[in-house]
Amino acid sequence: MPDGTRPGAEGQAGAASAAQASPRLLDGLRGLAALAVVFTHILSMAPPLPPALLPMLEATPLRLIHTGRAPVIFFFVLSGYVLTLSLLKDRRPGLATFALRRSCRLLLPVAGAVLVSAALSLALRPGPLPQGGWDAQVLWSEPVGTGMVLRQALLLGADGWFTLDIPLWTLVHEWRITLLFPLVLLFRGRVAWLLGLALLLHVAAIALGVAPDRHQLGPRLPSTLLSDAYFLLPFAVGAALALEGQGGQLRPAWARRLAWAGILVAVSLPHDLMVITASAALILLARGPGALPRVLARPGLLWLGRISFSLYLIHMPVLGAMLHGLGGVLPPWGALLLGLPLALLAAQGFHALVDAPAQRLSRRIRLSAAAAMPARQDKPQPVSA
Repeated sequence: MPDGTRPGAEGQAGAASAAQASPRLLDGLRGLAALAVVFTHILSMAPPLPPALLPMLEATPLRLIHTGRAPVIFFFVLSGYVLTLSLLKDRRPGLATFALRRSCRLLLPVAGAVLVSAALSLALRPGPLPQGGWDAQVLWSEPVGTGMVLRQALLLGADGWFTLDIPLWTLVHEWRITLLFPLVLLFRGRVAWLLGLALLLHVAAIALGVAPDRHQLGPRLPSTLLSDAYFLLPFAVGAALALEGQGGQLRPAWARRLAWAGILVAVSLPHDLMVITASAALILLARGPGALPRVLARPGLLWLGRISFSLYLIHMPVLGAMLHGLGGVLPPWGALLLGLPLALLAAQGFHALVDAPAQRLSRRIRLSAAAAMPARQDKPQPVSA
């Protein structure tokens, strides 16, 4: 870790360039995390598993698909990392422009997914599913109306409010926290301060009532702001990795083996702090030497990464449609497993029609803002005699 002095512009550009060696490869990790969340919701919508299987799911690396919390925490760390790399590259991000870009990037696909889910709910007219799991009872449990569609599309909600697309609770934090993300650039050369502030807010949120390791949004809309403070830490850890450039790498083989062992232990335990640390280690493994970068460069994983956000948004409505639409034809497990390949196909279509255009619009806003920004005039240098 560098000392407290701020690097010069040349050093900053070099760190940003070096740290950007593997963001494309990180798409593969994002895709695998999104796929893990899909399996989580297959389990949570299906009839309960035999109690004898629960210890295997709760105390082994399979916990990451049983609860789905570890992939979500990883998404937060990865967002902090990738967004900070982008900010380092932009050099002069304005808060208003960045907030508008970020809102287009997130809210337009969210609105698309909410509308798809609302249309499926109206078409299928779902009733109760006595054999379904907890999430099957919550999904589409609220009558579709203009107010509830707008509320969920604008990410306004607390625990149990996102009845059209349950995973949207994570994007409440993602959107709010990253709106002001250009402020992390104030901590260049002061990474310890960034981590210390985020940890302080994390601890303060726990002291004020946030339940560690299981909290999502909270029971009421105001309580979600306290939840933001709790989840700021994983974003800050990702940002710190990017600000440090290539300062942290796991080059020795023994260090990489130790990191993998730590990751497997962390995802087997119900502790967010351990998962945050494991997520940082996974990013270090992906951007350093070893086998992981080669695996992540495979075309299938790169494709999965490209559609990962669409898969995250659209898989729940697809699984719900399969469960309700085929409930009298197939057993719940059969309908849900059939929903997996259909969710991947739907994600590809959603990416092409909704997510990719939202990305292009976000980039256009950035380019328009850069074009409107006056060119920086260098001060004239005195002529020596």
